[in-house]
Amino acid sequence: MMVFRTSITCARRGSRRGAVLVMVALLLTVLLGFGAFAIDLSQVMAHRSELQRSADAAVVAAVRQLTTTQPDSADEVAIAYSAANLVNGSVATVDSVQYGRWNDASSTFTPFPCSTQPGGCGLGDAFSADAFRIRLRSVTPSIFAQVLGVVSSTVQAEATGWTSNNVEIADCVKPFAIPYQVLTATLNRVIGTTLSLQRNLNTADIRAIRSDALQAQPFCLKEGETCNLPPSPGQPVGSFLIVDLNAGDGPGAVSGNIGPGCVSGPLGPDSVMSVQSGNFDLFTEVQQGRSQWCNQYGTFPCKMKVVLYDAAGGSAAQCVPEVTGTEQCVVHRVASIVITGPPRSEASSNPALPPRVVLDGYFTVLVDEGMIGSTKPSTLTRPILVH
Repeated sequence: MMVFRTSITCARRGSRRGAVLVMVALLLTVLLGFGAFAIDLSQVMAHRSELQRSADAAVVAAVRQLTTTQPDSADEVAIAYSAANLVNGSVATVDSVQYGRWNDASSTFTPFPCSTQPGGCGLGDAFSADAFRIRLRSVTPSIFAQVLGVVSSTVQAEATGWTSNNVEIADCVKPFAIPYQVLTATLNRVIGTTLSLQRNLNTADIRAIRSDALQAQPFCLKEGETCNLPPSPGQPVGSFLIVDLNAGDGPGAVSGNIGPGCVSGPLGPDSVMSVQSGNFDLFTEVQQGRSQWCNQYGTFPCKMKVVLYDAAGGSAAQCVPEVTGTEQCVVHRVASIVITGPPRSEASSNPALPPRVVLDGYFTVLVDEGMIGSTKPSTLTRPILVH
């Protein structure tokens, strides 16, 4: 009896061991399947992240190109940047590139019909574009999912960028103020018109600011009065004034408003600021500030933001050449100029006054880091990744 019972117990134990092995095998298969799925999914997510970064880089480069003299090459620039930013070691496939307009109020992108035409968008259409969109596609090979017949997965990414031509507020305006009419008069010469010097900038103005033609129209700015240069028709030879950026320490705070440590308050339309003129002792500090700013560019031309004020607007009526003391001016525009040489001296129109400092330069487009302001066009642009 004892032998018989022992043989039955051994048989049952052997049967149970076989069942457990089957269950373990099944569970391992399921667990390995989930593990394989997790590994493949993580690879797809990493792949898509790389693809999105490639799309973002491409669209930011494209919208910057929209602000140049060749905005119609924004698609080529986008494709080149996409190719330079490899995805999983390979170049992503470009599904589409589109020029268009961005509506910030509704956060919508409207593509131009020319984007889908065989020749793409030409120069005229591209100049009207302020936004760009790119769609990329890439294939991720499967690692473990091939066992289930899934050889690869296709991932897609999209990026939309907007270049705002209406930045009216900047956090670090450099300490020079010049009449707004100097800019509009220079633009009149470039585009061959006699439009009002008090106008808001239009599409033709923005196009001229992007072009090299504006650089061929230099201007002369003399501290406190006009330069001794014969003005061309419709081209006032302007003055510049020393600006106090409301830092609390007067013009002596100029150097603190230049460079990476700039902490001046935002400046935009209808902002009130002080303009210093007629006090030559203060100008030395402005020159030091200018040197600090220009030294950042080494041997390259010195690009500088300047305040443009409108002498006919609001309380700015007193902000005109030959003023003395401190006046309150209403700021209407912020622009960028390139100083083409070191400051020089020129005799004052009043023999009793010492020589005035003269700056020579030209206007240029500027990519700015300021806040988005009103819908009025200005000379500042800012690339924004919106989607």
